[in-house]
Amino acid sequence: MYIFYTNSPVHLSKMLRVTVLFIVSLGFVHPLQGQWTKGGLTGKNIYGIYSNGTSLFVGTDASGIYKGTGTDTNWTSANSGLTSTGILCVTGISQFLFAGTSGGVFRSDDSAKTWTAKNTNLTTLFVRAIAINGTWIYAGTEGGGVFKSFDNAGTWAQLSVSPSASAIRTIIVNSGTVYAGTSSGGIFKSTDGGTTWNSANTGLTDLFVRALAFVGTNLFAGTPSGVFKSTNSGGAWTLVNTGLTTTSVETFAASGSTLYAGTGGGGVFSTTNGGTQWTAFNTGLSGSTNMNIRTLFCTQTNIFAGTLGGGVFKAAITLTSIQKDITIATSFGLHQNYPNPFNPNTTISFAAKNAEHVNVTVYNSIGQTVATLFNNVANPNELYTLNFNGNNLASGIYFSLLRSASHNEMRKMILIK
Repeated sequence: MYIFYTNSPVHLSKMLRVTVLFIVSLGFVHPLQGQWTKGGLTGKNIYGIYSNGTSLFVGTDASGIYKGTGTDTNWTSANSGLTSTGILCVTGISQFLFAGTSGGVFRSDDSAKTWTAKNTNLTTLFVRAIAINGTWIYAGTEGGGVFKSFDNAGTWAQLSVSPSASAIRTIIVNSGTVYAGTSSGGIFKSTDGGTTWNSANTGLTDLFVRALAFVGTNLFAGTPSGVFKSTNSGGAWTLVNTGLTTTSVETFAASGSTLYAGTGGGGVFSTTNGGTQWTAFNTGLSGSTNMNIRTLFCTQTNIFAGTLGGGVFKAAITLTSIQKDITIATSFGLHQNYPNPFNPNTTISFAAKNAEHVNVTVYNSIGQTVATLFNNVANPNELYTLNFNGNNLASGIYFSLLRSASHNEMRKMILIK
C-alpha cells in the first residue's frame, strides 16, 4: 500500500460562520415523512438502489441497471458491458459503482456508461451483497461465503467462514467490524477484516437474516420473524416488533435516527425510538406488488423503495427544521486533524466542493482500517466535523483518507499516550 500525505495548513480565516435553517440529515433529528409517489419502471423487480449524489442507479432482476435523476420517471438503460443482467445489489464509493449479480461483480468507473466484470478469484459468482470499508470491499455470495478485495474488486480472496455461513444475504461494516447475515446460520462477526469469524446469535431466534443496519450504536437484524435489536454489537438480541404488523422484513435503510424497514407484503415501516414502536409508512403505496418491498435507499431528502413488480417509489423525508450554526467552507478537501499529536480525541474536518459521495476512513501505519467516520453524500460548500477517539489504540502514526469521485486526499495523524 502506498501512503501519501500532506501537512499543509488550513486557513480558518477562509471560513465563514452563518446561522441558517438546518434541513440536512443529522443523527439527532427525525425526518418528516411525505407521501409515496410513483417513480417509474412499473413491472420491474427492483433489488438494488444507489445514489452517488447526482444520479440514481436501480438494479433489476432481469433487465440490468437503469439510471435516472430520481426527480422524475425517466430512466435510461445502462447495461453496456454488463453481461449478467440479474442484479442483486448496487453500491459505490468515489468514482466507482459496483453491481452484484447472478454472474459475479461488475464495476463502472464512468457513472454506469460502461461496466467491466471483476471476478478474478471470485469462485462463486452469485453475489447478493457488497459492503465497502475504506479500501476494502466485501462480497457476500450464495454458497461461497464472503470474498474480500483490496483493489476496488480487481482481485478477490475467499475468507474462511463457518459452513453454515456459506449463503450470505447481507453484509455491513461498522467501525472496522464486519457483520454477515446468512440464510440459515444467523449472524457472523469479524473484528479482524474477515480472517476469523464468530457466531453472534445469542437471543436471535430466527437465523434467516435478510438485512442488517446500524442506527447509532444499535444494530438491527431483519428476519422473516421481524426485527431483532442488539445494543452491544451483536452480543445479544431482543425481538422488537411492536407495531410491525407484517414481520417478514426484507431490507433496511436509515436516515439520521430513523430506521425504515421494507417488508414482504406490508410495505414500509419506520421507527424513531430504536425499535420500541414501529409505524406504517405506506401512504401512496397500494396493491400487492407495491407493498412487496425488496430494497430501500435514503438520500438526505428522499427515500426510495424498490418493489417486486411495482417498480420504484419515492417519498420525501425532509428533516424537522431547527436553527443551528453551520460552517460554510471555502477551503475544500480533507483538513489536518486538530489537535495533532492527540490523546485520545481529535477532530477531522472536510468540505466537498460538489454534492457527491464521500468516504472518510482512518488507517493504521500498515494500511489496516481503524474506523470509517463518514460514508455518505456530502452537501457542497459545507464543513463537516468528525470526532475520532483513539482510546483503544496504541500510540503511533495513523492516516485519515478522504475518497470521492473528484478528490482523494490523505493526512498524517500522531497518537501519543
